[in-house]
Amino acid sequence: MFVDTHCHLTDLKFHGQDVVGRAKAANVNRIISIACDADDARKTLELADGESVWATVGFHPAYALGWRDDSLAELEALAQSPHVVAIGEIGLDYVYDDSNLEFPGATRKQQEIIFEAQLDLASRLNLPVVIHNRDATERLLEIVKPWREKISGGVFHCFGAGEAIAKQVLDLDFHLGFGGLVTFKNAPLARESVKICPIERILLETDAPYLAPVPFRGKTNESAFIPLIAQTIADIKGVTIEEIGETTSRNASDLFFDTH
Repeated sequence: MFVDTHCHLTDLKFHGQDVVGRAKAANVNRIISIACDADDARKTLELADGESVWATVGFHPAYALGWRDDSLAELEALAQSPHVVAIGEIGLDYVYDDSNLEFPGATRKQQEIIFEAQLDLASRLNLPVVIHNRDATERLLEIVKPWREKISGGVFHCFGAGEAIAKQVLDLDFHLGFGGLVTFKNAPLARESVKICPIERILLETDAPYLAPVPFRGKTNESAFIPLIAQTIADIKGVTIEEIGETTSRNASDLFFDTH
């Protein structure tokens, strides 16, 4: 059995598609659909059944311009659902900030304030966090470190930063989420991170519909492709795909599902 710990089932590309059915046929029996803002969290919860599909609630930093005075309270109310397993996707994105002329986002300071507000929410609700990091590693780690003892763990999603950063994240007792990036020939740092990461700290993810693994790179990604990612990780670690499936599923259960 496999678990896709990070995808976006509310994406329009999946409308009318039996993504969950195809995932089950590929032995992917649990999917966590990740929210990007409060509206998306509501849509995600409509899909969550607490068996095959689970949900998170949170504001992605690239969506931070949509944050309102009542957004935190709204997230907290949504997080009361028994189908919510984490606060996420939260973090920092220094590509989509106010310096981006094509796709301007919130200022870095605004992103930091929203990030910390959601870390506090995760702490109060005893939920793990799903962390997004894009071109903001140093500042993100500065923010996360003081919070680590207050939150119940989490995952650095779509990890591909290389050994040095991986060790810092692992030292903080976070999991690393690996997706299609590990199958790309031009992503040696992602494979380097897999190599040094203990299997017990690895989570499988797709980030679907984005970042489809080889041989589907450039096409719409989906949870059914998780075994391709698992096989690549198994090859790097020198173990069987069955061991990767069993261990990463247990990792996901320990982090997200054991209280449900």
